[in-house]
Amino acid sequence: MGKFSDMLGRNRIYALILFVVIVLNVMVFSEIMGTKSGRTQLGSIEILSEGAEDDQPVERNKMFDPEEVKEREVRIGIIAIENPTLYFLLATVNLAIFFVIFLGMIVDAAFLARRRKGRKVDITLVCSEEPKWKVSDVFRVVIIFVFAGYVFAFVQAFLSVRFPILENVNFRMISDTAFMNIAGIAVMYHFVFRKYAQGISAMGLAGTSAWKVLLTAVTGYVAIVPVLVGIMILTFVFMKVINYTPPMQPIVEVFLEEKEVSVLWLSALFAAIFGPVAEELFFRGFMYPVLKKKWGVAVGIMTTSVIFSLLHTHIVGFLPILVLGVLLAYLYEKTGSLFVPMAVHMIHNIGMVFMVFLARAVGT
Repeated sequence: MGKFSDMLGRNRIYALILFVVIVLNVMVFSEIMGTKSGRTQLGSIEILSEGAEDDQPVERNKMFDPEEVKEREVRIGIIAIENPTLYFLLATVNLAIFFVIFLGMIVDAAFLARRRKGRKVDITLVCSEEPKWKVSDVFRVVIIFVFAGYVFAFVQAFLSVRFPILENVNFRMISDTAFMNIAGIAVMYHFVFRKYAQGISAMGLAGTSAWKVLLTAVTGYVAIVPVLVGIMILTFVFMKVINYTPPMQPIVEVFLEEKEVSVLWLSALFAAIFGPVAEELFFRGFMYPVLKKKWGVAVGIMTTSVIFSLLHTHIVGFLPILVLGVLLAYLYEKTGSLFVPMAVHMIHNIGMVFMVFLARAVGT
């Protein structure tokens, strides 16, 4: 009991913030459960639960919908006649995807052959400094991250009167997430550079050759593409067997449905660049090193990857994102440079954003 009291005394600010976050979550959950429409009022903030708006059920986009697949085939046939340029682009993209999958299989085969011969893969780019921060500091960053989201949500509610753009739900989602990431990065900066007086190498940010970073990132991502595609195919088959059509991820719905061009491009910039940078700083640069130090490489890689995947909160994407997370942590472990997983993460997200924009052009 004495140790707990001492710990609470040293972290009373974080304990207070955590208490506030828990209370707010309980209030929101209680309001949503007690409201038929799913629209609740928390102070001056209006909260809409998923699946309800203005007392009417919301028809959400679904993945793997057979009817949509048939409609898409019809639209592509029409595009072939009315818009040959777009049709040529679609054909080129499909061909490029098959080429990358084939190239990835070759890279994987070469990697496995090398492993069978007992030859280690040495792709070290820099030597990282051992972290001095602790696992408890990771929890502190998470607490501030979540609390920052509530703070910014309240601020948005008051500012929406003067700034009409804040009435846009998608803009609020992106700006709120961006503010949370900035708050999290600021706290990580405090712990790494101020409290523990470590350099940038402690988070894998030491300078190295940009070409080596890019080459390693591209090779690593190409190698994982066949695995990701295989998992998605198995997921599709499984969903068909259990007759379940999952909803699309919220960020995908933003790209498909958003009418405001500025919000659309801001969302694309966030998803393709800022999001990967912020996530890599936390998961691979801040969380992974301390978990590795305390429990070893395997536990560090799997724990960060599972949490990374769970926080993306999508049942269909769980396994592919988990595999991607393992690759990102593995590359950081092998190269010592956080710039490599950052580059891989950006390549993946840019590709996904491009594919969604292409689907939008087709009319999905």
